[in-house]
Amino acid sequence: MSEEWRPVPGFEGLYEVSSQGRVRSVDHYAPVRGGSVRLVRGRIRKLQTGSGGYLKLMLSKGNVITNHEVHALVAAAFHGARPPGMEVCHNNGDQSDNRAENLRYGTHSDNIRDAIKHGTHYSHFRMAAS
Repeated sequence: MSEEWRPVPGFEGLYEVSSQGRVRSVDHYAPVRGGSVRLVRGRIRKLQTGSGGYLKLMLSKGNVITNHEVHALVAAAFHGARPPGMEVCHNNGDQSDNRAENLRYGTHSDNIRDAIKHGTHYSHFRMAAS
């Protein structure tokens, strides 16, 4: 399975996201003391698991650091901008599987139906505990 890299929308020239759900910084030049610049090599970014099992990371641009969920970055790069009122849905119900082919845009109701179908909806756990 090949891996395709695309720029992260809004962070072009700084970060790229892959069709396999990975994020990397790109090679860039950074200023150093004395007025010169040095080449900083890009690298694969480490991801953290946030609430609900979603993978996330921090990206910086212009000395501003912001938090991002990886599935939203992949969907934006490979499926276009998120339409108003839509959410990113995981086709297989695994919130850590951020491959482009596993993601789609859908309504909140679509996302809830998926969670029920995959047994990951909170009511499933509440009923199992009863």
